[in-house]
Amino acid sequence: MRRKKKKPAEPEAKPVRPIWYRYLLWGLMVCFTVGALFELRAQYYYKHNLRVAQEALDRGEGNPKKVLYDEIKNRFWGAPVETTGMSDFVQNVIYTWSWRGLRKYVVRVYVSPKDGQVRKVESEP
Repeated sequence: MRRKKKKPAEPEAKPVRPIWYRYLLWGLMVCFTVGALFELRAQYYYKHNLRVAQEALDRGEGNPKKVLYDEIKNRFWGAPVETTGMSDFVQNVIYTWSWRGLRKYVVRVYVSPKDGQVRKVESEP
């Protein structure tokens, strides 16, 4: 029959980490938390503006009266950057919203300069 080993009376003392180690870990946790907050905010704003733009396009499909940018511009969050450019061989006004998280989130809405009608929506997650 085997006998159990007796446990030593005093447990072995673990080496104590220096105090700066604890501060370093707390600093890392704070940095990760701030980064996560920036990422979540960027995703939330991106998804909201993309949903608003897609709803406007869906509402305009099949209707004789198309959705105008002026009708929906107050529902977007943030201030867009307005540029002009070509899309599908047609001149457009391009409204761009972008946010930075761990990556860049972009929503572009293409609007007809003549009548203000929403033509197309693009996004880059």
